Amino acid sequence: MTAMISFLRTAMTMPKHWVVWMMVLVAANFVVPLFFISTLEAQLVLVAAVFAMLIQVAIFTQAGFVRLLGLGHLPWLPLVIWLAGRLDGAAGIFGLWLLILIVLNTISLLIDAVDVARYAMGERDPQLKRVS
Repeated sequence: MTAMISFLRTAMTMPKHWVVWMMVLVAANFVVPLFFISTLEAQLVLVAAVFAMLIQVAIFTQAGFVRLLGLGHLPWLPLVIWLAGRLDGAAGIFGLWLLILIVLNTISLLIDAVDVARYAMGERDPQLKRVS
């Protein structure tokens, strides 16, 4: 729990536009699914989000706030593909949420791919100083 708090505190020191982006992702992946919790889609989004957070906290604990944190969103890759196949049967606000979630998580995965590639090419210094 301490590691997660330190990770979140450190993440909140990112430039404001990244903090806003993170809050949008948190809302789409952790908050909105609660309104649709009776659906398999929302349940799997929550599972993937929790799994992603656990991976990121583990990476943060070992390496700090490095570009490798993008690997944490790997559970979103199969999720986004699966959700895209579920769009046809989704209507109303639920369908809109699924569409927005797919777009947001896909953008995040692209950003993550760039970050992980940069890490692999040698940019391994922590991007932020750890906050306890």
